[in-house]
Amino acid sequence: RAEMSRWLYCCDICVLPYSEGLSLRRSTFISAISHGIPVITTRPDMPLPGVVDEETAILVPPGDSGALSLAIAQLEESGQMQRDYGNRALTFSKQFSWIQNAQRTLALYHAVTNVC
Repeated sequence: RAEMSRWLYCCDICVLPYSEGLSLRRSTFISAISHGIPVITTRPDMPLPGVVDEETAILVPPGDSGALSLAIAQLEESGQMQRDYGNRALTFSKQFSWIQNAQRTLALYHAVTNVC
């Protein structure tokens, strides 16, 4: 786990071309953004909460190798753009922390027990 984290911190860009589009259940995406790595991935079938094209990640159509190549080239050319996307990715990743998950679970338990 620690070694994988060290390798992720060495990455400038993470490219995740899912054939069926991005899902927030993908640990590869969550791992990348939690390390502050700018991500280029495929557009999800349906909008995902908090995932905004060219803000949270760069989203390209599934199967569009031209759009994927262009996005990689544009991000690769600009260190500032990489830092900006990486910072926004890291901010977005905070909602997936164990603390946030525990707080949401606790809030759900409180909501359910207050109904009875």
